[in-house]
Amino acid sequence: MISENKSDIIAKIFNMITFPATLFRSSIYSLSFVFIFFASCTGQIKTNTQNENIQSNPNEFVEGKQSKMGSSMLEDKAGNIWFTSNTDGVYRFDGKKFINFTEKDGLGSNYVYCLMEDQSGHIWAGTADGASYYDGNKFTPVPITEIKINHPVYRKTEIDSYGVPYPSENYVWSLMQDRSGVIWFGTFDEVYLYDGKIFTLFSENNGILNLSGVPVKGIESMFEDRAGNVWLGGRGSQGIYRYDGKSLTGFNPDGDLWVRPLLEDKAGNCWFGSPNKILRYDGNAFHTFAEKEINGWIFYMAETKDGNLWFGNTFYDGKTLKHFSKKDGFCFDKNWCVMADRKGNIWFTDRNRDLCRYDGKTFTGFSVQ
Repeated sequence: MISENKSDIIAKIFNMITFPATLFRSSIYSLSFVFIFFASCTGQIKTNTQNENIQSNPNEFVEGKQSKMGSSMLEDKAGNIWFTSNTDGVYRFDGKKFINFTEKDGLGSNYVYCLMEDQSGHIWAGTADGASYYDGNKFTPVPITEIKINHPVYRKTEIDSYGVPYPSENYVWSLMQDRSGVIWFGTFDEVYLYDGKIFTLFSENNGILNLSGVPVKGIESMFEDRAGNVWLGGRGSQGIYRYDGKSLTGFNPDGDLWVRPLLEDKAGNCWFGSPNKILRYDGNAFHTFAEKEINGWIFYMAETKDGNLWFGNTFYDGKTLKHFSKKDGFCFDKNWCVMADRKGNIWFTDRNRDLCRYDGKTFTGFSVQ
């Protein structure tokens, strides 16, 4: 029996909350509209009365098992929407049908945590066992031993009795490509860079000066702002890091140690989420945003093409906040992940990884069959 180290146990505790275990593999599903509500921004609701075909179980699949949508969504250059799954690989939605990709199609693991499209149009997936990329025809795995140039002894990813993958050292939690074309890989214990030819360890790259004084690890999310700074953070990062190309600076706004970089908006503000609050960085200082109006875990946000913001299922037009609940026709009790596509649709998943879309008037829940 393989012994479990402390980092594995910590990762399992978290994953028991956010990554429930079910196992199902299939290929192509047709789209089914589960329930439809008509909502206005004032909260006035007209419920669709043609609901005799509404399914009682919105996530029931043909095989009779449920597949949980994960915590990452992506719209590719062709307009397809990609979703991660905690147990079933990734799904691609072309507007009519869902296509499921699993280990059988080249994914390193069916447990997928993040998605990213590179400048060449390849779709990258960070999994519980390294990463994989899709070239339009198939997924090709990139083993964690190839990413981690200093990987000690490789242990193949296994699934424990709780349905949680281990060891956590194999995880790729976050992905990003910077403007120079370098791809960043956030893993459980380090950050690695790929220039298209070789992988290098970020902390040893080009003599980086680490002014934060703490190791860069546990990076769950990252983005590059318009000035070229890379922001990094996550459950093991002890705050937020900012890399300006030469030095790494650490921030602990309000003493928060678990902070996730979310996005830079069109106005140039950088946004961050933690289990307790939302933070906005205006270039000079961090400010707590809507502390009374928005509470709970905000680890995902989205900006629409006209500059409006979504903090989970709370809408902000730059002046006022509007929170959507089931009373307003929203699909869930609580939202987890959110994404805005180029058509203006807002996509949501909840902690049970159900799927919902909002087109500005209508909330639509989805079943893939």
